[in-house]
Amino acid sequence: MNETEFVYRLNLAAPTREDFYQYELSDDYVSECIESYKCIEKENPTVLFTIENPIVRLLSLFDCKNVQIGNLKFLFKIVEREDYYEIGNVELDILTINKITFEIEVRDHDCITYIIWPVASNASKFLDAMIISASFFTSKIKDPLLQENDTFALEKVNECIDAAGGEIYGDFYKMLLGYFE
Repeated sequence: MNETEFVYRLNLAAPTREDFYQYELSDDYVSECIESYKCIEKENPTVLFTIENPIVRLLSLFDCKNVQIGNLKFLFKIVEREDYYEIGNVELDILTINKITFEIEVRDHDCITYIIWPVASNASKFLDAMIISASFFTSKIKDPLLQENDTFALEKVNECIDAAGGEIYGDFYKMLLGYFE
């Protein structure tokens, strides 16, 4: 998936105000949830990195700092480090693109050389898995019966694993989607 398709499909996956009517939530919170599915085109985009990568283009061309998929958030702009590019956070830990393999990884915020989770084999597959994840969270908002449905969660975890590139990425998606065996 490329960055333009990701922006479009993430927007389509967003819940509506009506989806929240069954809950007693503030208007501000509902607006914040809906906005967390929106990437805003930057007025003066600059592509600072020469690698051909959909995530690099996404974060260069769009403001995704309000995008939140589970406990994953994107940065406003990419931060280049010696061995990787920082592209976001998973809670306190750092979401990265490995400069050698171009895999997406989560690195420990206290020990940056330690990879907690391999996330996806490449940027395109990562964006595919993020759309599945975002749609999962929207489905749980629309249908409260899905909140505790382990069968549904496992189905989506497996879809994410397939989209990301294989079983090696399973632990990350189990954590992200809250599936605990």
